[in-house]
Formats: sequence, structure tokens, C-alpha cells
Amino acid sequence: MAHSNSGVIRSWNNFLNAFRLAMDSIRAQKLRSFLTLLGVIIGVASVIMVGAAIEASMAAPTMITLATPMMTPRRVRKLRSFCARMESIARRNALRKLFQERITPELL
Repeated sequence: MAHSNSGVIRSWNNFLNAFRLAMDSIRAQKLRSFLTLLGVIIGVASVIMVGAAIEASMAAPTMITLATPMMTPRRVRKLRSFCARMESIARRNALRKLFQERITPELL
């Protein structure tokens, strides 16, 4: 019983040592740590924004055309065509994934 307890204590001490080392490194390299954090925040925010923009353009192309006064009939047709192509690509990729999951090496 004491043997397993000493392993837990040793693991906890190793974790604390690694944590202290990481915190010391962050304190020593403040600018580098700040820039890394800033890069992560900007990267995550940009991925979320692009995903939201794609989702909005796929979900409601009519809302986009109503909301923008500069949309000419030609631009409306282009936008609808683009959204239809994106939807077609998404469906094709979903079907491809479905077929890839169902076709296993045993079936070939």
C-alpha cells in the first residue's frame, strides 16, 4: 500500500517541478509569451470569424441580398450560383466520406 502511495507522490512532485519550470520560463520570456498568446488569440478568432461567415453565406443568401443595397441582379445571381456550388461541394464531400466509411479493405 505504501509503495503505490509513494508513486503518486513522486508523480505529483514531477508535475509540480514541470509546472514551476514552465512558469519560470514564462516569467523570463515575457515578450515571447505575450506574442505567443496574442498569436493564438488572433488565430482562433480568425478561424471562428471565417467559419461564421461561411455558415451565414450558406444558410441565408437571400438575407445577404436584402441587407446590402449595392446588390445588382447580376451580383445576386452570382451569389446564388456560388452558394449552390458550395452546397453541392458540401454534399459531394459528405457522400464521399459516407462511401469511404462503408468501403473497408475487407470488402475490396
